[in-house]
Amino acid sequence: MEQIDLNKLIDLIKVYFPQDGFEISDALDLLNLALEGLLNSANNVMTELNKSKDYDKSMELLEFSKSISTLQGKINKYSNLISMNSETDEEEIEDELDEIEEQRTIPNYADYVVDSSIPHTLYESFTHKKVTAFSFDNIRYPADNWKDVLIKTCNLLAEMDADKFLELIDDPAMKGRKISYFSRKHIEGRNDKLSNIDVYVWTNLSANSIRNLIIKLLKKFNLSINDYYIYLRADYTPLHKE
Repeated sequence: MEQIDLNKLIDLIKVYFPQDGFEISDALDLLNLALEGLLNSANNVMTELNKSKDYDKSMELLEFSKSISTLQGKINKYSNLISMNSETDEEEIEDELDEIEEQRTIPNYADYVVDSSIPHTLYESFTHKKVTAFSFDNIRYPADNWKDVLIKTCNLLAEMDADKFLELIDDPAMKGRKISYFSRKHIEGRNDKLSNIDVYVWTNLSANSIRNLIIKLLKKFNLSINDYYIYLRADYTPLHKE
């Protein structure tokens, strides 16, 4: 009964509230990323328990990990059902709409400007928000748009460890529902080549999809998400609510 109700709920969201569907799907993906971190922590604890031959507790955590994996599968299933091509043209459409709104409201542009000195974490939603910079390891980098944020972040990570970055091409965790985030092949209008490494990164993503991909990248490089911040120049959320 629960399955039928959820499917009906998802269908209604896709028909009447597609933008909210994007937000829910992104939030579910973010939750799955957090659960992946929990699994990694559990695996580390199990390793220590096995070393100390505390097998009963290790088995308890093994069952815990299985339950988390099952939960991840369910979350991923509903995220896939509720999403509507969120990995294709959402960023293009979102940018076009915001640019139109920006042109229409030039006299009132100041109403939507935000304090660009305020740091925002990667746990926030960035839909309808325009980026101006990001900081990593206490260094601030200017950015023209969300694509610029992703490319510059990838370049920084590739400089840290080019070999590890190349491994991302074949990493199953770095593949979306329909596309591969990293490739050696160029697809016009969809991915961009990084500066000093023969890798193309998929850039035709929404702001929140870019946020999720950056979180994945930081985890792959064992870097703290809390050391990465976003800075905004404008927030058009009130326009879209109207």
